[in-house]
Amino acid sequence: MFPLPGAPRQQTMDPTKLQAMMNQPGGAVSNAALKPANSRQSKRLVVTNLPSSVTEDSLVQFFNLQLNGLNVIDISDPCLAAQVSPENTFAMVEFKSSADATVALALDGVMMDADDIHNGNGNGAGPRGLHIRRPKDYIVPAVVEDPNYDPDSDVPSSVVIDSPNKISVTSIPSNLTEDQVMELLVSFGKLKSFVLVKDKSTDESRVCCIMSISYLYDRIC
Repeated sequence: MFPLPGAPRQQTMDPTKLQAMMNQPGGAVSNAALKPANSRQSKRLVVTNLPSSVTEDSLVQFFNLQLNGLNVIDISDPCLAAQVSPENTFAMVEFKSSADATVALALDGVMMDADDIHNGNGNGAGPRGLHIRRPKDYIVPAVVEDPNYDPDSDVPSSVVIDSPNKISVTSIPSNLTEDQVMELLVSFGKLKSFVLVKDKSTDESRVCCIMSISYLYDRIC
């Protein structure tokens, strides 16, 4: 408000803009936008080891082709956009929701271009597949109570909410049933929720499952 002599005056704040932020239904300020699950970074993934021929459109189409039709995807075309670096060294991919981004994490290691045997490797070491990870500034959701979880029941919920206990398990043999996969997983702890990823049209397993356990995943990894 009182700058030093000779210093430029700061631009006057527009009080109407501040008032617009405070005017929320019921006269209370909503903190929904501040939740980690609603942040833009929670809906983004960093993809490296890209094929040399990759484009932004082809990357979006690839993720939508892989995710469309899965029983854990509520809406079609969950991948919104992709930004590829000029050197094709990495790409930032954005999804419609943080849950869709979590499912896409299970595609880590998948081959995007079958014709590019080195898949962007370039040193003759053979195919490695895409490397998919969260951004470094991604904030893990806080521990919340799962309304679908019944501690007295031995049957896990089919709704896996975002929390630090939520993990994805990949490379599951496609011939295993849901009961067989859960039988393997309960040796690490009681399951709060569990979903075996399947194709809606064929009901076949997509060698991946998403689950939440009753304690933090870093205790078993």
